[in-house]
Amino acid sequence: YKPAANLELKVGLFKSPFSHEYLTGAGSVLFAGRSTVVNQLGTKRQLGLQLDTYTDDKNFRFTGGVFNGNNFGGNANSDNKFLYIGRLESYLGSDNNQIKIGTSVAHESKDIPGSGNLSTGYIGKQTLITAYTSINQGKLLMDGEFITGWRNPQNGPDSNPYGYYFTGGYDVTDSSRLLVRWDAFEGDNLAQDTKLFLIGFNHMPNAFTKLKLTYILPTNQDIESSNFLAILQ
Repeated sequence: YKPAANLELKVGLFKSPFSHEYLTGAGSVLFAGRSTVVNQLGTKRQLGLQLDTYTDDKNFRFTGGVFNGNNFGGNANSDNKFLYIGRLESYLGSDNNQIKIGTSVAHESKDIPGSGNLSTGYIGKQTLITAYTSINQGKLLMDGEFITGWRNPQNGPDSNPYGYYFTGGYDVTDSSRLLVRWDAFEGDNLAQDTKLFLIGFNHMPNAFTKLKLTYILPTNQDIESSNFLAILQ
């Protein structure tokens, strides 16, 4: 529902307004998959109510919402607790020479019995903060995001998982882009620590076809653990 030109209300099941990379559509994600920290700590799709507003010049934007907060085994809010998210962004420049910076905060209480790692149940409070920057200057692209979390379980020690990625890209032709990325995640004993170096190449032979090639080298393992991924869209 859009009661004004710069105000929109949305209700339903959709991507929650937290991670910069997760809110990027699958067709526009730079590599064959999203970063480790976004997969581990991102709030993903949620059921909820969201408000989105921006200034008349569209240089500043605020998005906030209340969501069910459950990513475990479906979207039913079995613990009757909610996830609150606020996101502030700033846009400078035009499409080909634009700088985007932003930050998001997410807070929730969970009461879902389980082992308490990042992929199963959890009883306690959790706060997530992300900061991100995306720079497009002609043929050059720089893109990065940092996400950290504070988990205060009802039983057991507190934890502070965090991670980040930094991407550099260059348009070698009008239809091809070469990419490199450093991807790091520290699970604080809740998930596996990873450090990855990625090389990517994207090619668009026409307006409706894209080829993505990604080579992933885990720097804390041997080269036999590396992967090569290819996606044709």
